[in-house]
Amino acid sequence: MNWITSLFIFALATNLIIEVWLNIKNQFHIGRHRDTVPEDFSEIVSLEAHQKAADYSRTKLQLSRLGLFYDAAILIFMTLGGGFQDLYTLWLNTGLEPIWRDAGFLLSTLWFLSLLHLPFSIISTFKIEAEFGFNKTTPMNFFTDLLKQWALMLVLGLPLIWVILTIMTAYIDQVWWFYTWVVWMGFQLILMWAYPKWIAPIFNKFTPLEDEAMQQRINALLERTGFESNGIYVMDGSSRSGHGNAYFTGMGKNKR
Repeated sequence: MNWITSLFIFALATNLIIEVWLNIKNQFHIGRHRDTVPEDFSEIVSLEAHQKAADYSRTKLQLSRLGLFYDAAILIFMTLGGGFQDLYTLWLNTGLEPIWRDAGFLLSTLWFLSLLHLPFSIISTFKIEAEFGFNKTTPMNFFTDLLKQWALMLVLGLPLIWVILTIMTAYIDQVWWFYTWVVWMGFQLILMWAYPKWIAPIFNKFTPLEDEAMQQRINALLERTGFESNGIYVMDGSSRSGHGNAYFTGMGKNKR
């Protein structure tokens, strides 16, 4: 075992220990205050609701703690276990041009890792969220959303990866990292601008808010905070979750 591998294992183990310790510490803290509603909320939050929120948070922490070990095992499998190498070998055998081969490798890696984390998403959605009365989604909606995410990964991710790999190839002896950073930041800004109008409607239905009184109150709040909105919409988020779904998003003329 060379020193780089030893350093990698040490860093991974150290990070895992710290994250698990923080997770457990957080869980014990919530447990200690489970039976006492904070004084500032005692008049608006019942003890039963507070306890339910505490139990929900602790259950989520337990799952996330298990996820920490799972993620560490996946990382070891993909690196020291040769997972990345085996996947790359499959793409080498396709005979594609190097840039398309590498782009395919990176994209398929993202898909594969997403697939490996699918069991935790299912447990979180259909066990924990359902147990505490938050889950509203159906298996059909869940897997349809997943396929949409993978499709977006292909449509948006493949061109981005191709551009970045092209830059790295053309400027390998120069400041390729700077040009890559510029492309990445530009992509993020375009994504923020496009998300409310073209991406979010792929997953949810948005209709203009019809409650005029509510609209006036929201507009007054937006004016006080200096937020220029291009519209106030109602999202069918409750078809998937019982959590609150109000949010601000977008930039420029696409802020909603």
